[in-house]
Amino acid sequence: MAESDPYIGKSLGSFQIEKCIGSGAMGVVYLAVHETTRKKVAIKILPKEMVGKGQGAERFHREANLLQQFKHPNIVRFQAFGRNLGTLYVAMELVEGGTLDEYLEKEAPLDWRKACQFAIEICDALHYAHEREVVHRDLKPSNLLLTAEGKIKLSDFGIAKDLVGTALTATGRTLGTAAYMAPEQISGTPAISHKTDLYALGVILHQMICKSLPFEVKTQTAILAAHLNTPAPRLSQKNPEIPVILDDITFSLLQKAPGDRPWDALAVATRFRELLEWDAAGKPIKYVVKPGVNPLRAGASDLNKKVQKGKPKVSRDWKKISELSGLFACLAVLLGLIGYYVWPVSANYYHDHAAQLMASEEYSDWNQALNRYIKPLETKFPDHAFKDDVRQWKDKLYSTQAERRAEILDKSTIAALSRPDGPAESLYVKSRDQAAEAIKADDLPRVAGYWMQLSERLKSLAEKDETAWGWQVLAKKRGDAARMEWEARILPLVQKQKRWIQAKDHGSPTDEEETRADFEKALKQSKDWSKATPETFPASPVFVPVIPEQISDPKAD
Repeated sequence: MAESDPYIGKSLGSFQIEKCIGSGAMGVVYLAVHETTRKKVAIKILPKEMVGKGQGAERFHREANLLQQFKHPNIVRFQAFGRNLGTLYVAMELVEGGTLDEYLEKEAPLDWRKACQFAIEICDALHYAHEREVVHRDLKPSNLLLTAEGKIKLSDFGIAKDLVGTALTATGRTLGTAAYMAPEQISGTPAISHKTDLYALGVILHQMICKSLPFEVKTQTAILAAHLNTPAPRLSQKNPEIPVILDDITFSLLQKAPGDRPWDALAVATRFRELLEWDAAGKPIKYVVKPGVNPLRAGASDLNKKVQKGKPKVSRDWKKISELSGLFACLAVLLGLIGYYVWPVSANYYHDHAAQLMASEEYSDWNQALNRYIKPLETKFPDHAFKDDVRQWKDKLYSTQAERRAEILDKSTIAALSRPDGPAESLYVKSRDQAAEAIKADDLPRVAGYWMQLSERLKSLAEKDETAWGWQVLAKKRGDAARMEWEARILPLVQKQKRWIQAKDHGSPTDEEETRADFEKALKQSKDWSKATPETFPASPVFVPVIPEQISDPKAD
């Protein structure tokens, strides 16, 4: 390694470099020793090729300046900053316990108490930075170091944003690691704030408690799209044996809108501290599912041992009674489970619960209705009597998904997000592009024609694919919207036409002249009928969409 690395064995300022211990986008990190004090430090070096390129050197300088200002037990300490023969470097406290990422690889899922303690320390570091108007923007387990005592140290402020300083992120660029990025980091709106880091904390909590990311998808494009569109899952969906407070806080951290997240890191830390204090004091804590209450998991024999422990003088009769009680309890649970499957819930149960959730204005409630009630209703009762309701609910849910995705396809400056994914999206993009001229010209019959054609084209795909279903419904909605706008525009003309005809048939010549002039003026001012006259305007105008040439099939990927 020493032969291939030009820095190992060399000196930078007063530090002797010994070995490489890590690397990242903003530099390489080495273990070094102070030549006088012999104290070990971590030195981050900015590669020479980045020193004079773009904003790399500015960000490196800023990270050093931020660390120099920060003095907090949960943030790595600054040691020195300098330039040596054209090499920029910053020396920091050496944290020898590895990263949280490495720790989770071995230990996750963590006990909820351990996860809460880590979260408190992360929040303390974030709150300290946020009070100084600094947002980290790249919070993730690999940037959280562990001391030998297991304490958290926040590191790597290379892309941190100083809210009162100079912005170093070029317009249209997204900085951060995809799996932990808040929606506003991806879309660019609303502005990045301290709540951006809180979203990443929610992702990290999910990893600590569930040993997985909230959105388990395979590609970066899919990850970014999930952060923007997919409702946040609850921890309890994978690990129900946790306190309700922990479940609720993590769920709130992962909300799409910054305003729906907790106020700040201090508020989150306070709630977690209260939870741990209640637990340490033996106060009752409400769990989603209380640990150990299921005898099928806890084991009846283990429960009996706990009862017997510390009571060696219990008579045999009482021991038998205890054993029989435990057996009867297990039998009761088993009979309950058997009863559940022998006498399952009714179709009305699924329908009524789905209806309650679908009446909500929250998209996350609709998604919950789909997974918990609508899909089981269709699976267990394929001939149910609520098909019209289910159709309307699915139209509402899937078209909302398509609308959100369409907004990204139409407006995103990130190439990976604005690229269509699948045949339905490809057809949408083609229709949108072909309709652009008609939309610009405000030619509503042609606009409606494009969307109606797309709706018809997607019908066959929608029968097999829920995603295509959403796009098909969205296309129909847009076609209907163009028709309704046309009808709204023509209604005043039809009313003026009726007044003119009534005046002509039953009024005086003066009435006829005045109403005709009023009608003619309205025609000239209209967008769609400016060339018509009162005599050529149709008696009962009907909206007729102009269907364009057939959209070609998207090429297979």
